[in-house]
Amino acid sequence: MMARLKPMQLVWFICISNMTATLAVVGSALKAWHLPENRLPPDVRSFGIATISISVAAALVAEWTFQRRVRSNAWTDELLAWPRKCLFHPVLITFIATMIVLSILSFIVAPLRNSSLGILFLCLPLSLIRMSTPLKPKETRTEVSSGSALYPAKPLQSDQWGR
Repeated sequence: MMARLKPMQLVWFICISNMTATLAVVGSALKAWHLPENRLPPDVRSFGIATISISVAAALVAEWTFQRRVRSNAWTDELLAWPRKCLFHPVLITFIATMIVLSILSFIVAPLRNSSLGILFLCLPLSLIRMSTPLKPKETRTEVSSGSALYPAKPLQSDQWGR
């Protein structure tokens, strides 16, 4: 089923799956915060864990499909233009950086028992980074027979050789 989706549809599916997982964690944390001793009832806990597991699994399968189709050139450049434009937009890059900083701050500020919230703040940004990686333009590299890129090989020039 995922193989038939267009690239932008997969991007939206991945984002929605990751946001569902994040909202499930935030909802569970808020629910537990209002309960005595921060204990969730078993039915709420199992529903939250199931929602998070299914959402993250669906996002990972969709990411794998997206990356595989991009690397195998199954989609034309016209189909990949819109995802490329969206994934490299400055607003999205700022959002990713903000989410990573918030995640790091949550690890510093929050106690260790609330670390799952910080981990899932990383879910969407890391997913977006993994999707944008195969979309980066391929660099054209010139092969140098010997030497390095900083010091390319060239013939020796000396006055001794001319005599």
